[in-house]
Amino acid sequence: MGASDSQVNSRLLRGAGGGAAFAAWHTLRYMGRRLGHWMLLIMNASTTSLVQTRLGPFAVMAILATCPAAQAQSYTAVNLGTLGGSPCNAAGISSSGTVVGDCHTSSNADHAFSYSNGVMTDLGTLGGSSSVANAVNGSGTVVGSSVTSGGNTHAFSYSGGKMTDLGTLGGNLSSIAYGINGSGTIVGQSITASFAFHAFSYSQGAMTDLGSFAGNSAATAINDSGTIVGWSYAVGGAQHAFSYSNGVMRDLGTLGGNDSQATAIDNSGTIAGWSDTAGGAQHAFSYSNGVMTDLGTLGGAYNYGSQGRGINDSGTIVGESWSNANQASLAFAFSNGQMANLNPLVKLNGDALVNAVGTNANGQIIAQGGAGKSYLLTPISQAPGVDNAPAMPLWALAVLGALLLVVGLRVLPDPALRRR
Repeated sequence: MGASDSQVNSRLLRGAGGGAAFAAWHTLRYMGRRLGHWMLLIMNASTTSLVQTRLGPFAVMAILATCPAAQAQSYTAVNLGTLGGSPCNAAGISSSGTVVGDCHTSSNADHAFSYSNGVMTDLGTLGGSSSVANAVNGSGTVVGSSVTSGGNTHAFSYSGGKMTDLGTLGGNLSSIAYGINGSGTIVGQSITASFAFHAFSYSQGAMTDLGSFAGNSAATAINDSGTIVGWSYAVGGAQHAFSYSNGVMRDLGTLGGNDSQATAIDNSGTIAGWSDTAGGAQHAFSYSNGVMTDLGTLGGAYNYGSQGRGINDSGTIVGESWSNANQASLAFAFSNGQMANLNPLVKLNGDALVNAVGTNANGQIIAQGGAGKSYLLTPISQAPGVDNAPAMPLWALAVLGALLLVVGLRVLPDPALRRR
């Protein structure tokens, strides 16, 4: 007795590709029988068995062939410009896309700026020569530090066109604001009356000392729940990342090495930063549910070290990965377990992104170029897992399916011929 189509196909596939190919063929065949039945009802054809059994898989392949593969997220890039001089350094981004940082003016002074809707605004100073902006919240309040008229450096908040001196923890010399949350609570570092540098929080006109493990400390970021992260010297002189909530500072540990720092936190409580590893390298990390995870590096020439600098509410972490040879670095974005070099995903007309310093809930990223320029990267809209190519029209899909059906007639021999 002659072998059936399915028996011949089974033998061929078992020999050529093993069980996986065999299972895949029968999956296609089952889908194809259903598809073939529908096609013949439409076409009023009379060779139902032939199409269902022999040609159905090719129809399924036709549809699969028209499905575009998943592509990495790509971005548009906008050069933020300058305040008249160079370089410019972006530092923070709000949920609405307002960017803050510092930039040289035409007189070579370093001034804090905010950038929104294509316009860079000089925020001025507290009376001194320079200022730096480090963060901005969704309400547009900017925080950072500025030299005062007395020559000291003080933390500031900027809102409604006015820069306000936040003072210090008792020593008049220095304070710096690094972060702010949606409710306006500010965090940073200040010198104390005993000349130690301590992390602080600032709310409703009062600056609160958060203390330390053993020595100096700094608070770098705060989320909308009020959880604060940063770093503190610990017993023995090592520098450890911490989280602070309900009056308690918790040591986050390290990736096996001596030092670590927490640099950012999202609203779910996931923390980003960097840590020394047991092998002596410095690697970016994410920290969640009591576990610090090593994010690795970009690999290749850029496998010496990495730092996590920012995180958004989707859990995407951005930062830099660098080489040992000349400390050259590349900006990265880490999501879904993969660290991606941002440079192939955006066109910069000859410049290169060396560091990504922040990202917001809309997936926008702020990054530094190699020529002292700052860029705002905005994701190019696309459906999840689909590239930006236009979808194939239904009529074209039908034509392609029909062509592959014809190919199927020629590829698979007629059963009657095989019985001879």
